[in-house]
Amino acid sequence: RDLLVVQPNLGRLIVISSCSAYRGEGSGPDAVPGPTMPRFPNPMHEDSPRWAVLGDDYSSRKAAMEDALLEGASGPLTILRPGAVHGPGCRSPREWWVLKRVLDGRAQIPMAHGDALFHTTATANIAALIETVLAAPGVRALNIGDPQVHPARDLVAMILAAVNAEAEIVPVTGKRQDFVGSHPWAPPHPAIMDLTAAGALGYRPATTYAASIAETCADLIARADGRPWRDAFPGLAPYPDAMFSYDAEDAYLAGRAHD
Repeated sequence: RDLLVVQPNLGRLIVISSCSAYRGEGSGPDAVPGPTMPRFPNPMHEDSPRWAVLGDDYSSRKAAMEDALLEGASGPLTILRPGAVHGPGCRSPREWWVLKRVLDGRAQIPMAHGDALFHTTATANIAALIETVLAAPGVRALNIGDPQVHPARDLVAMILAAVNAEAEIVPVTGKRQDFVGSHPWAPPHPAIMDLTAAGALGYRPATTYAASIAETCADLIARADGRPWRDAFPGLAPYPDAMFSYDAEDAYLAGRAHD
């Protein structure tokens, strides 16, 4: 509402939302990947249904923000809906799930749902689309994602390669109560965005996950600099404490070795 008040004094409004504003089936909105996440439209199009009831959660608040802006815009407005954001300066870097294990000398990384598909979005690609829409005024919402959607295990492999590290990715099967194998790219169903509308405006990706991940990793390691990870990356606070439950991981790996 504050943005709408000042919009007459501005040239354009370009506002970041989220692909989680789309309404899924099966459960309520949830900012944390896991079994409570809904089944999103696949792929998600800009006209796919969105959450309509405001709750005390990230996803429905994003949808409510979008509604207020789209209904009240008095000039050019673009809402951008990214997926799993990555890049230097990212406030909730999923890549830390891998990097912390590398820095802690973990030789094995238990991973469930390695084939999970969660569309990633480089900050550089968000910037590229912003440049595009600045030259194409209108009132609209646009998906923004990387040009390829990679399985989660491939993302982990690219992160390891970016920091010249080796670790065995150990598949985890079955439902577990101790979070072993859980990772931040694991919606229970594919979360993939359709990028046709952005391309029709002339948008072209600035980078790919593989091309950008080394810079991202260097940034995260520098920002961590020995601090507790929740202090370094407060945006990761909503994720479960068990993200780095090494005792449970060691117990699982030891049991697996004796099977």
